[in-house]
Amino acid sequence: MAGRTAIAPAQRKVHDRVVTVPDDFVDAADAEGMRLQFLDAVIVALEHMHELVDLVAACATAEQAQAAVAVRFGLTREGASAVANLQVRRLTADDRRRIVAEREAVAASLNAAGRSSPEP
Repeated sequence: MAGRTAIAPAQRKVHDRVVTVPDDFVDAADAEGMRLQFLDAVIVALEHMHELVDLVAACATAEQAQAAVAVRFGLTREGASAVANLQVRRLTADDRRRIVAEREAVAASLNAAGRSSPEP
């Protein structure tokens, strides 16, 4: 099952036939695209970390914080969830550099596979 990651069901065209992919699998390229979106959301939040901390601290609940983060930074629900679940150690300069390097590697992999990657 290498190259597959658990998520929602889908239909795919494989060798001129449409097949239903099991409910819990998608291909590795889709997983990489999802990872890129996650990394982009985290990078946006890290670039505004002081504002992020103030925004989250002003919210009464985790759900409100996630919604506020999504609205303020223009993130999807999944992206806002990734940001809301960041560990404080991710704010260090070392971890920020690692996250940016990982984003670049994932984007390069998608580009090499002929898939476009959005700019952060």
